[in-house]
Amino acid sequence: MKKPGRRKRAGTAPPVFGPGSFSPDQVHAIVDMANARADAAIVANRTGQPHTTLLKRDIDSAEIVYGVWQDRGEPHGVGICLVKGLRRYHAMAHGAGLAPPGTTLFRLVPQEVRTTAIRCSMYEEAVVMRQVYCPEDEPEA
Repeated sequence: MKKPGRRKRAGTAPPVFGPGSFSPDQVHAIVDMANARADAAIVANRTGQPHTTLLKRDIDSAEIVYGVWQDRGEPHGVGICLVKGLRRYHAMAHGAGLAPPGTTLFRLVPQEVRTTAIRCSMYEEAVVMRQVYCPEDEPEA
């Protein structure tokens, strides 16, 4: 029986990280990034800055962007996918000969790579963010 939240994703859907992709500390760090970004968005919204402006700025300023949502069916209670940076991810690992295709590469992301995370209500929201804000990151048909 399939776990809830582990849907097969086809087409240009962002890759979802499976069980064991992240340590509990890494999940905590990604969730903290997403929560800090959401808190900043709330403050910006109070000053009249549109949420979409801040979202675009944050995505544009990072090389790797994770989408994060609550999902009881996932390890640690959250789902994580890559919204932006798939090519960068693969270039870091495969260019250096560090990992074969299909390997989860979170542990290979150097500290100097600009990374952020965005809190999403569900996986599908992350898909839309990727399509709207990161069309250059979409695989070619």
